[in-house]
Amino acid sequence: MTMFGIRGCHYKRSSFLTHLAVQAAIIVNYCTVVSGTDAISYRNMSKLHADLLVNYNRYIRPLQDQRSTMNISVIYTFKSLNDFDAVNGRMVTTGSLFARWRDEMMTWVPHEYGDIENVRMRETVVWVPTILLTNGADDVYIKGIKREDSSIVFDSKGMASFLLSGVMTSTCDPDITYYPYDKHNCSLQFTTQEPMNEISLYLSDIIMLPEADSNLLWELNNFHISTYSFLYYNTFIEISLTLERRPTYLIYTIILPISLLNFINLLAFVLPADSGERVSFATTILLTLSVYMTIMSDSIPNTSDPVSILTISLMIKLAMSSLIVLTVIMTLNLYHLSDATPVPGWLLRVLCFQRRTGNTDTKNDFKLENRTHTYEIETNITRHLEIEEANEEREAEEKQREPLYSTTWSAVGRVLDYILLAVFTLITVTETTYNMVRISNRIG
Repeated sequence: MTMFGIRGCHYKRSSFLTHLAVQAAIIVNYCTVVSGTDAISYRNMSKLHADLLVNYNRYIRPLQDQRSTMNISVIYTFKSLNDFDAVNGRMVTTGSLFARWRDEMMTWVPHEYGDIENVRMRETVVWVPTILLTNGADDVYIKGIKREDSSIVFDSKGMASFLLSGVMTSTCDPDITYYPYDKHNCSLQFTTQEPMNEISLYLSDIIMLPEADSNLLWELNNFHISTYSFLYYNTFIEISLTLERRPTYLIYTIILPISLLNFINLLAFVLPADSGERVSFATTILLTLSVYMTIMSDSIPNTSDPVSILTISLMIKLAMSSLIVLTVIMTLNLYHLSDATPVPGWLLRVLCFQRRTGNTDTKNDFKLENRTHTYEIETNITRHLEIEEANEEREAEEKQREPLYSTTWSAVGRVLDYILLAVFTLITVTETTYNMVRISNRIG
């Protein structure tokens, strides 16, 4: 059950019956209640109005002692949360302020005016405190009613009752660190134009209607009330509330699709190299993640402090997708290398290939023979041929001593695909699990 706090105390959320009782009291204060209906006449009411407004100045506080402080009690009724724009930091609510104060100039003896107990006056002819919404997004004045058409009800003892109701648009600093599991602490701040030595504003009660928590996107939690002064000048009433996003829709439309795309992206290493679709497949996933990045940027504030964990996670996924495209292109180049190009020994050792030594070629060994020439040739030509044959024999022996490998480049490409698949799978599972746990549990 939601709790309310005011000046160190806590109140439970008002029940619907309590709300009806308070609204009934407001209606009674706004209705003319008399003990003798037959005694009320237009003449008596007109005479009462005229007598009360004689020498009345609506620009001066209605106190005999102007050094005294006018005490104004306020009952706030929270009716509904109309909208909360986390991108622009605007909260739109509907509520009402029921203010009461004592006007010492508005007193009379009821039986002298036909037992009239209550009288209604236009706001334009009597003194009314100007209550402002100091953190208003568009205007500090509360919208929804025409001030010149509103009225104040006075009883014979001078107690004034004023109901100010309408739509209130206030500013709010959004915190999207754990989007879409984000919580925002917003407030409504009320004050008067007069300094605190002239007017003392305090909140006596708060009412939250049952339909106030019916917003489909946001859940209301933790109402808190505080009264404070700023530089000993104005008295402020601050009604703080916590808005918690309902994340189900965003989980199904953003988080799950992005996670599935990230895992599907790993299949680029499984596709056959001869299919010709590996690069196009990986590039398509990269472009799809970019589209989701654009969609998400429209629903969260463009702020650098703080940055959403989901934004960081999506940037990591984009970087991984880019690396997958790069590695797929590299492995495809290995697949199409000619087998005539030898595989470096260090690469085979890294990939743990077995090697075999010896010459697999069927060439015969070249031997230097002492041939008996049956014909006469010049001595220098014979010596030159013998030297060339000896060099060829030495080269053949050196080739026999070199290790030869039977591994092809296509086999190297397949092994690299398996290794990259395992590495990117491990990174994807770790990153997704870590960031989702942080977001859902709001871990800093």
